[in-house]
Amino acid sequence: SPRLEGLGFKNSAEMFEKIEDAYNQMKDYIKADGLIPSGKLIQMLFEAGINHTHRDNHHISLGISRYAVALLWYGMLVNKDIDNVPFNDFDEEVTEEEIALAKKLVKELL
Repeated sequence: SPRLEGLGFKNSAEMFEKIEDAYNQMKDYIKADGLIPSGKLIQMLFEAGINHTHRDNHHISLGISRYAVALLWYGMLVNKDIDNVPFNDFDEEVTEEEIALAKKLVKELL
């Protein structure tokens, strides 16, 4: 993609790899207990065919991406079952299939 090439990356997978490496280096440097893999989740959504993961070149979409990341943070920080989250008041259209995919991918990371 031209926008990624302008940032020095060949594709989103290469960009994600570099970002994840930087996060892991910082986690080790500050001796953090762990990371909440929000970026990995967004990459997984993209690789699963969700091509509207971002609303611009830098910020995640206000629909499925923000929902998926919120589920991830909720699951990791509160340790509750994400299947029981009733939220459905999205700022962008989100299909039932996208919700099911988001929950499936989040569970893979929990």
